[in-house]
Amino acid sequence: FGVSLNEARAMDPQQRILLHVAWEATQAARAGDLKALGVFVGMQHLEYGGLSYASNPTPATFAVLTSSLSMAPGRISYTFGFGGPSVSCDTACSSSLTAVVTAKAMAEERRNPVFAAGSDLLIVPQTSVYIQTAGMLAPDGRCKTLDASADGYVRAEAVCGMLLQEAA
Repeated sequence: FGVSLNEARAMDPQQRILLHVAWEATQAARAGDLKALGVFVGMQHLEYGGLSYASNPTPATFAVLTSSLSMAPGRISYTFGFGGPSVSCDTACSSSLTAVVTAKAMAEERRNPVFAAGSDLLIVPQTSVYIQTAGMLAPDGRCKTLDASADGYVRAEAVCGMLLQEAA
């Protein structure tokens, strides 16, 4: 992806995986014009940024690229030359869904394809510890969505993305 070795070392793993997912999603559409492609990414945790700052208190050239949610969609747009909107969505647990819904609305309004993605990686244990301490995680580790016995949620990690465009 044209990233220098030093930048790759500093890059949040979520950004690395999102680049790969964006590349895969857009390969099938290469025949079409993707210059106006919008990028919408749902993320909520920046664990790697905190980890990299803690391990290297001296500011590194590329450290800022891992410390903001806006950097992930911006990196995708920049890397692939996409000129549409580049939007990060942080709505907690619904970040990925919000990115997809927003991207779909934008695609319909602008009649241009969009890339929608979501990412959450469990990089450091402290985030789960803090969430558990706040009483937000299900004590038994089982998710019971929309059930009367629901008593918290279960953290998981995934990265996914899709290209949304009008059917021909």
